[in-house]
Amino acid sequence: MKLFITLVSAFILIISSQNQDNFSILMSLKESAMDIIEQNQKKINTNKDGSMADKRIDKAFIAKKTFDAYVKATENADWNVSNLKGSHDKQQLASALATFLSQARIVIAGIQPIINTDSDGSENPKGFYPAVFGRLTADNFFDKTGIKIKQTTLGKGYGARNSKYNTPDEWEKAALIKLENIYTSSEYGFGEEVSDGSNSNYRFIYPLVIKKACLSCHGDPKGEKDISGYVKEGYKVGELRGGISIILP
Repeated sequence: MKLFITLVSAFILIISSQNQDNFSILMSLKESAMDIIEQNQKKINTNKDGSMADKRIDKAFIAKKTFDAYVKATENADWNVSNLKGSHDKQQLASALATFLSQARIVIAGIQPIINTDSDGSENPKGFYPAVFGRLTADNFFDKTGIKIKQTTLGKGYGARNSKYNTPDEWEKAALIKLENIYTSSEYGFGEEVSDGSNSNYRFIYPLVIKKACLSCHGDPKGEKDISGYVKEGYKVGELRGGISIILP
């Protein structure tokens, strides 16, 4: 019975999301991101000895930093935040969602050294970093709306770090190759209607570009292990890391 109620609730959420405007759906993604911060707050604030150190990295802090960065990142787009209200344009929605999540990742990357440092200054990796934050947020958001967000990459020869979640499908492989050629002139990515014969979805890809904050995990020295235990790929600032893939049913 409990499973049935859960499934019905999920179905109602998915159906109701179709009647929401783009701003409401964006706010749902924002709420998902804040939920993830709240769920990981103790991990972020706990020293190795189990004591708590309030690092002021709470959901309010992340929300403000992310939304400020989001507004700045979209100021040259064909739309702005106020245009999202009352709009149901698929490309606009996909771009809005992907841009927000990309900025949220950059915010997490920027404060990663604070997250990973105990109050005495010693290193304390928490297993909570931009890729994990993005995946958990996307999972939470999918449960609320039925809209799928995925981080994917060709990996500069290394492939996706998490093959289960981030390996590109055939559409994404082709999109990433195309993105490598156009992202400097089209920083907001591109999308198209895709049909498999029985279902039609709108698919969109948004470029994930390496920022300074990303270098601690993805920069030099190439081949060295980063805080998450993965090998650094040797990216430089401004290079294309991959993309955020959106599937709108």
